[in-house]
Amino acid sequence: MSGDNRIGTNAVSGIARAHAARRMSDNGNTPIAAPSVAASAYDSAPVASLISTARAIADQGPPVDLDRIASLKSAIAGGSYRADAKQIASSMMTFFGRNG
Repeated sequence: MSGDNRIGTNAVSGIARAHAARRMSDNGNTPIAAPSVAASAYDSAPVASLISTARAIADQGPPVDLDRIASLKSAIAGGSYRADAKQIASSMMTFFGRNG
């Protein structure tokens, strides 16, 4: 067998598609129009308000207690921080839905 048998945007058996493929209607005679999305669907006030609120929350950053972090760093560095393994395990079991 001879000829180009590559599939894709290249020619297949020497024949190239002149334009993009179109989906045809059930009767096969007319192309189906692509669905259109109204621009107003994305410009509505509730959506804009939610986006604005989301941006404001994101700009605040995560809630961080800097004094608590400094205290924990100091305790760890000084060797006075003690972790209660039983309490940690119990909290993990509760968090993952198991009774501790």
